[in-house]
Amino acid sequence: MDEPWFTYWVRPGGKRNINPRNAKGWATLAIFVVLVTIPSFFLGPWLDRNKWLLVPYIAGIGLVTFGFIRFAITKSERVELDLTPDELAEFRAWKRRGKR
Repeated sequence: MDEPWFTYWVRPGGKRNINPRNAKGWATLAIFVVLVTIPSFFLGPWLDRNKWLLVPYIAGIGLVTFGFIRFAITKSERVELDLTPDELAEFRAWKRRGKR
């Protein structure tokens, strides 16, 4: 596998965080932001005629966001924060040895 695009942090208590790691990750995040914001500029005039158009827009934003999160998790390196720093360094060294 190539260099991971994101870092997926898993913290104790079920807290999770996904951060872009390199240029591919940042570019993917920028595309996601554009996909979410561009339709909102064109939705304004249509909402004056029919307020119910907001429902599919919000559903579409939810689907795009869910898809982006799933995609980012598949392209990320998972880091469990309940590991001590020594255990994390040992895990990364073990992972590097296995790729050879």
